[in-house]
Amino acid sequence: MVIQIHFKNFEADEKVKSEVNAALNRVVDRSPWGSTAVALLEKQDEGYRCSIDIYSRSGPFTVSRVRPTPLETLHAAEETAESFFQAVS
Repeated sequence: MVIQIHFKNFEADEKVKSEVNAALNRVVDRSPWGSTAVALLEKQDEGYRCSIDIYSRSGPFTVSRVRPTPLETLHAAEETAESFFQAVS
C-alpha cells in the first residue's frame, strides 16, 4: 500500500492532516489488494476540492468533491469512494 497526500493553496493544520491520512487509509483498506492512493486537497474559489485517485490491478478509480471546508470535502469524497467499493464487491 502506497499513499501520497498533497495540499494545495492552503496550510493544512494537524487535525486536517490527521483526518486526511486516516480517511485515505480507510479508502485503501476497502480497495483491491495492492492499491496505491493519491489524495489532493486544494483550496479553490468555490471551496475546497478533494480528489482521491486509486490505482489498482482492477483499474483506476477517481473521485472528486467540492465543499465549503476541507473536512466536509474529505468526508464527501470518502463516502463516494466507499459507495463505489460496496457496489463492486
